[in-house]
Amino acid sequence: MGGRWALAVDERARLRLERKACRLGDPVARLRYLQHQMQRLGAKKAPLLRTRFILPASLVLLLYWAAPTGSSAGRPLLSGSARLSPPAGAAIWLAQESQECELYSNGLRIELAWRAAGEPRRPRWLARRPSGHAWPTDPAGIVFHASESDTAPFRAELNERLKREGESLLSWVRRHKLYHYVVDRFGRVYRILGDQERAHHAGQSLWADADFIYFDLNESFLGVCLEACTTGPDPPALTAAQIQAARLLVQMLRARYGFSPANCVTHAQVSVNPLNGLIGYHSDWADGFPFESLGLPDNYAQPLPSLLLFGFEADTGFMQRAGPRLREVVEAARQEVSRQALNRGLTPAEYRRRLAEQYRQALRSVADMQQRRQSL
Repeated sequence: MGGRWALAVDERARLRLERKACRLGDPVARLRYLQHQMQRLGAKKAPLLRTRFILPASLVLLLYWAAPTGSSAGRPLLSGSARLSPPAGAAIWLAQESQECELYSNGLRIELAWRAAGEPRRPRWLARRPSGHAWPTDPAGIVFHASESDTAPFRAELNERLKREGESLLSWVRRHKLYHYVVDRFGRVYRILGDQERAHHAGQSLWADADFIYFDLNESFLGVCLEACTTGPDPPALTAAQIQAARLLVQMLRARYGFSPANCVTHAQVSVNPLNGLIGYHSDWADGFPFESLGLPDNYAQPLPSLLLFGFEADTGFMQRAGPRLREVVEAARQEVSRQALNRGLTPAEYRRRLAEQYRQALRSVADMQQRRQSL
């Protein structure tokens, strides 16, 4: 097949190739079939354009054909597209704007008193399909965070303390440019950074949908922080006002940018530590996030790309913090990795090491893509 594959294969030939490959249940057989067919087709080298880049062939095959779970072999990691048109009747627009706030047609009010100036985002992603994609510039999803700050009981006699805690949080977030939005316990939504600016909210992180794999979600996802603590002995309790405000915020952001509800996930689902190969370096909302109350599906059931595509693992500490749905997803990923390893004649540990090398290779490819894009 050669060492590199240009992302410029004829679209009709690609679709025929995909349909035939999907009929092959064994992943190894699929890869061999794809390699043989791509040799026969002789994929043309793509010119260096703003929206197309050349990736190593083995990496392209991994990104597109990795299977999520045992029953889903042969399909992309997630079946939904990253970009979905909002449902009919869901148009939401900016109805009024002033120096103090933004008011939207769905009733959302965003306070601007704590607004900071940030740096432009530089999305870091790899396309999962060999036809190439325009470079996404809009946010691709939301990462939900908990402030993990001290929170007094939500009672009227503690009102002044509650206000002081909220202001202290906002001051800290603005100083360090941590999130795009903060939702306090009174249900007020504060904009800290513009949607096209980078917030330092996700750290080392990755996520994937059917179209792209996203690295360093500071650059491509919006950070939404809810004032809450998830590390105490009691389950985190969001107020009714917080849930309502967060629901309106999610509605507005999805209507504006059209990203999939499957790309609205928690920090615990995307956080990784490349130094030790473990997920969950940050584990806020590893359990108890009210997806359904915010008008989203139960995204705790989403496959974790870090485990399936790049060989990361979950340690005992993460499994203890994770809720039952997230633990089930981790166990399913482990079973799938073991199955893929067996199909390749490898032990699970050997296969994870190969996937870890693919992660490092992907990061190098992303860095190369950014350098080329900046030079255009």
